[in-house]
Amino acid sequence: MKILLISDSHYRSIEPILNYEYDAIFHAGDMDADTKLLLDNHQAYYVAGNCDSFNSNDVLITFNQRKILLTHSHRYQTKRGYERLVEEAKRLEAEIVIFGHTHHRDFFSRDGITFINPGDFLSGNFAVVDEKSLSFMNYGGFINKKISLVKKIDIALF
Repeated sequence: MKILLISDSHYRSIEPILNYEYDAIFHAGDMDADTKLLLDNHQAYYVAGNCDSFNSNDVLITFNQRKILLTHSHRYQTKRGYERLVEEAKRLEAEIVIFGHTHHRDFFSRDGITFINPGDFLSGNFAVVDEKSLSFMNYGGFINKKISLVKKIDIALF
């Protein structure tokens, strides 16, 4: 199983990283209309961010027998800390939270809940989850079209 986690692509096309096979894609908001159209052609889950022209609420998804909260997280003021996001995840009994908004990669566990922010794709950041690991990646972009591994964490999430 291979899952793409992405957020905060804004106006940057995610098409170059869609050339790989993914079982699912989770986008945590702040995307342009072209990205939304691309996602609609894949097994994808997404929410609106504070810069999006469409509205959506957080989504609680059961995926591969895991309860996942997908949120942009701006409603929880995550640029000031994660307390409100943690409380909401506990209230919803989420096992995994995929979030964006801060433009910073993050991975932590609190109260038995795993939190993942893939970072902003505007800067080329994204994450890939497989059966054994979470890999934070970076796509170089127009000049350097390489995808490089930034950090790999051995963990079975799904």
